[in-house]
Amino acid sequence: MRRQLRVQLPPVVPVFLFGLGSPIHRALVGYKAGVAPLGRAARADALGRLLGEFLGAHAACLLGGPRTAVVVPVPSSIGGRPSWHGRHPIAGLCEEAVGLAPGLHVAEILRLGARPPSRLEASLHGYEVAPDSRVGGRTAIVVDDMFVSGSRALSASAALGAAGAHVAAVVPLGRLVRPDHNDATAAFWRARSAWPFDSARCTLCGTASSSDRVEARLARRVAVSERLAA
Repeated sequence: MRRQLRVQLPPVVPVFLFGLGSPIHRALVGYKAGVAPLGRAARADALGRLLGEFLGAHAACLLGGPRTAVVVPVPSSIGGRPSWHGRHPIAGLCEEAVGLAPGLHVAEILRLGARPPSRLEASLHGYEVAPDSRVGGRTAIVVDDMFVSGSRALSASAALGAAGAHVAAVVPLGRLVRPDHNDATAAFWRARSAWPFDSARCTLCGTASSSDRVEARLARRVAVSERLAA
């Protein structure tokens, strides 16, 4: 991605790691593409709280000290769904999260650019910043739900940087790991799977945990959210 974008890239700091087809993967898909509105809302609430805990605990890690910043959600690169009502659900997750993270607020300032990023290709013109955003000189944290190749989130980061913002970090809720890719990735997954999930630790001050350590907590929160919404 650095070669495609030809700019300095910010650190990528995932909340957790996940595998294809895992329960956490289904939650990351289901909060925005689930059939039942109740299921989408429950997963969004659970994920938003998890993101808020993480941002609240690690704002100083991400920003290099106590300071204010804008949290910028990454918009869809392929258009929306009718159930989104014109707004990517990641923006709602961010709004819930900043309530648990003093000094942060959400800025929905990115739009699709002339050359949207694809699954494996980042683009300097993938996104554009709203002209009235006044982002120049401000510190930003880019938030996405899933980090696979990184093309979307890093294209968004490049657009903010071109507009004069300082992007402190890209924070995806989950970063995909495929243990069957090669021996090194399999060893990495085994090592991370041994760490219990702890929202007080991040990749800047510790290490990210794999999804099986997150799923029990997320499942409990989804169940509670479903009961409250019923």
